[in-house]
This record gives sequence, C-alpha cells and structure tokens, in this order.
Amino acid sequence: MPQRVQVVELRPEQFRAAAETLTRAFLDDPLWTFLLPDVEKRAGNLDRLWRGVLRFSQTYGEIHTTPATQGVACWIAPGKARMSLWQQVRTGMALPRAVMRFPKGDRRRAMTVLQLVDRAHKELAKGPHWYLMALGVAPESQRQGIGGSLLEPVVQKASQDGLPCYLDTESEANVAFYAKRGFEVVHEAIIPSSTLRMWLMVRRPPR
Repeated sequence: MPQRVQVVELRPEQFRAAAETLTRAFLDDPLWTFLLPDVEKRAGNLDRLWRGVLRFSQTYGEIHTTPATQGVACWIAPGKARMSLWQQVRTGMALPRAVMRFPKGDRRRAMTVLQLVDRAHKELAKGPHWYLMALGVAPESQRQGIGGSLLEPVVQKASQDGLPCYLDTESEANVAFYAKRGFEVVHEAIIPSSTLRMWLMVRRPPR
C-alpha cells in the first residue's frame, strides 16, 4: 500500500533537481523520443526545456514536489496560460530559447506539435482554468502515489473556486490515471507525421 506522500511547494534550491526529475521522467516518453530521436542529445535538450517550464510555472502558477524532489507538478494559474511575448520576456525567454536550441529537424517537429497543442488549448479551454503544464515522477519513484498526491493541492483549489483544470497527454496509460482523478477526455488528435495520439482532458468543478 502506498505510503502517505508529503507535498511541498518547490523551493529555489530544488530547481535543478526538479529539472533533472522531469528530464528522467520523460527521457523515454514516446512523444519526446519522436521529437528528439538522438538519445545522446535528448537529455540535454529536455533539461533546458524543463528549466524553461519551471521558470514559467514559478512566475505564473504553482509548482508542487516532494521534499526529495521525486516528482514535480507544474501548474499555470487561471488567465496566465496564453504565454504572451511579455510573459516570455519576463521569464528570460527560457522556453523559446530551449526550443530554438533543438537540432533543426527536431525543432521543426516540436514547433508543429506546440502549435497543435496551443490551438487545441485555446479551443477547448476558453474560460478561466488551471493548466497542468507538466507532471513527472522519477522512474524509480513511480507507482507510489506521488503523481496523484502532487495533483491534489491545485485540484482542490480549483474545485473550491469553481474552476476547471485542463491538460494534454500523449500517453494512453496517463488517460486512465487522470480519469481516476476526475478528468475527462474532450478531444483526441494525431501528432503530425506520426502515429502518436494526443488526448486533451478537462476536470470540471463539482456542482
């Protein structure tokens, strides 16, 4: 039986470890294997990307982790998920800089997927909502209840405020994981130039 998981807000001294945890959590993920096929370069590119995600989430949302940084949940607060130019400038352009450092072909594929994700997000989540930008658990710490526990603080806050939560995932196993926590699939898409699917999910607040 999974032990009780202690959840804390990310502290500045955990930033590097959080990026490493997300990198290891997604290193063999089918989407990132497709986007960054060179395994020797994938870890470095993912590390820069997750640092950008963490910086954006710190500024415009909330990040939850465990004391040992075994998992990380990055949320963007209501009204902050559109990633305007000013928001990117304020966070040091960390996210676009990370993507621009991808090898040319990988960058082209990544931009296509990011545009798909952005269009779907705008269409499916038009009102105020919390956006789960990333949830990752270190491989050796999975199946211990950490991922579900990391979701709870913001999911509860959203429910109390009467707001939905939104996310996208490229893993069918994750669909079942999120469904157990109240998320519903509202749209499915195929990643361009691949056979990979994407699921867009919403957790509506209780009535």
